[in-house]
Amino acid sequence: MDLLIPFLIAFLAGALIFGAIYKKAPWNDPLSILVAFWLGLAACTFAAFFSILTIDRYDPLHVIMATIVLLILSCLLCYFRQARPFLCFEGTGGALWFKFSLVILLAWMLTNGLSHHNFYGDWDAWSLWNYRARFLVLSESHWRDIFTYNTQGKNPCFLPYWTVFGWTWLGAQSYAFTFFSAQILGLTVLATVFFSILYLTKNEDASFLGTIWLASIPYFLAHSISQYADVLTASLIVLNMMLLFRLVRQKTRGHALILGLMLGIMSFCKEEGIISALLMVIFLVLLLRKNKDLYIPFWLGLIVTLIPTILVKWWMHTAPAGVNTLYFPYIVEWKRWAYIVQYFLYVLFKAFHGGIWIIPLALMVSRLFKPSDVQDRLMSAFLMIFMAIFFFLYVLVSGNLPWRLLATSERLVYQILPLSIVFLFYRLFGVSVK
Repeated sequence: MDLLIPFLIAFLAGALIFGAIYKKAPWNDPLSILVAFWLGLAACTFAAFFSILTIDRYDPLHVIMATIVLLILSCLLCYFRQARPFLCFEGTGGALWFKFSLVILLAWMLTNGLSHHNFYGDWDAWSLWNYRARFLVLSESHWRDIFTYNTQGKNPCFLPYWTVFGWTWLGAQSYAFTFFSAQILGLTVLATVFFSILYLTKNEDASFLGTIWLASIPYFLAHSISQYADVLTASLIVLNMMLLFRLVRQKTRGHALILGLMLGIMSFCKEEGIISALLMVIFLVLLLRKNKDLYIPFWLGLIVTLIPTILVKWWMHTAPAGVNTLYFPYIVEWKRWAYIVQYFLYVLFKAFHGGIWIIPLALMVSRLFKPSDVQDRLMSAFLMIFMAIFFFLYVLVSGNLPWRLLATSERLVYQILPLSIVFLFYRLFGVSVK
């Protein structure tokens, strides 16, 4: 039970922040629980980040004091705004929670068995993310060297700082915590898919069917317990897309502020999170041209949570300039293009064993029965642009192409798989929005 302590602290902080933003106005769906969870997770992660930054080394007492200050400020903010943080969504039927609990229980049984055979995670878990967490704790004033002379030195560091926060409150460098975090975050992806389908379709059975299908795919389960940052990005891509839809529908300043905060949080997870956040910012600007009064709270939220990413990317010591350079003459090498396409077909074939081949077929059939609307156009545009960006990066980036595809292509497919499931079930069961 000790492993739950950091998560409980994070959820408390997130519920207070969420309550301070919305005061007494409840949401109509339990997506608010996930938003509060991520706000708290990010707040605690940033507390660890700025604690180390301000005193130029890791000090567990300093991290604990920063967390206490965060909780006190959140409580005061709720008090002065007369907020009710734990009443942020309206109640739903027992049948819904039974279906949700059943999906999560079955998924946990599967992931728990798999993760015990992969206790330390895959390659990047112990060679990058968990390694950096341990380096932050042990390196004293040399902690900034995690951003130096490394091919991924410019990668944002949500996972290492969250791990440092957890280790601080547990009082030990416990790899059981990274193992436990992998399970919680993997299940969070499923919870996000479940409530996102419910939000778009109002159909509990569709939510149950889509999530149980995703949970049954070996490809998805294997990557969910990898302890990779892709798990965070996959969850936040779906959740932020739902927040964008909610803002476009309701156009309130609170929704604009929340979306800005969440996009900044996603940018601190990984490079793909930065690109995803940028795409959603473009979508928002195009959709809210006539509602520019929402720009101020949106940009305020985005800037606040974007600060750690900016510090990592442009202020701290970063990797040498020669790493991952673009070589534009590659654009005319058609054999390179063919090799990339062939490899992605191979990756998709691995995922097809879980029945993912149904997705493109069902999407084509759905066009005969359901007209397109702004929501599915945004989802399809995001998926196509996201993959196109990385396809051209594979074409242009110098270095060992086979190794790069082997190391990253499956992770890209994993990151967009949950949104693809949500997109499919919205096409099949959702009602068009004008």
